[in-house]
Amino acid sequence: MNEIAPDKEQPSYINYDKKNGLFLGFIYILVFGSILGLIISQTSFYAKYISDISSIDDRLKIIEEQQIELNKSIINNNSKKVDGIEISTNDILVSNQSIQTQIILIDDTVKALNNYKTQLNQALLEIQTKIQEIEFNINNVKKNVEQTIE
Repeated sequence: MNEIAPDKEQPSYINYDKKNGLFLGFIYILVFGSILGLIISQTSFYAKYISDISSIDDRLKIIEEQQIELNKSIINNNSKKVDGIEISTNDILVSNQSIQTQIILIDDTVKALNNYKTQLNQALLEIQTKIQEIEFNINNVKKNVEQTIE
């Protein structure tokens, strides 16, 4: 019978070493378990921040809608007052000052909401940066593990 056998010896990494097999297996399990744990924790961390940001965005929309409704109501009330009263210059000046005050308040509110939105965007950018750093660290750990395995 003809036997086919390789002419070369097997590489050293294929040869089974009884001394370190269990220890290397344990190290592999620890490293991969740690990487998996980091990935899972970062995924849940990221999902929590996304849900927080979306709930804050929803609240901001509700506040804007309430502000619009309030402005409409103030305008309607002012127009009813003007319709029901004899208009005098003094009344017009008072009404004008009231409207200007309300416009200033609305303008301040819009500025505050815009500042709040800017802060939220900055927080999102910081979160994304942290996630990228963590992913970079995970990739470095993978490379180090691969290099130590080789």
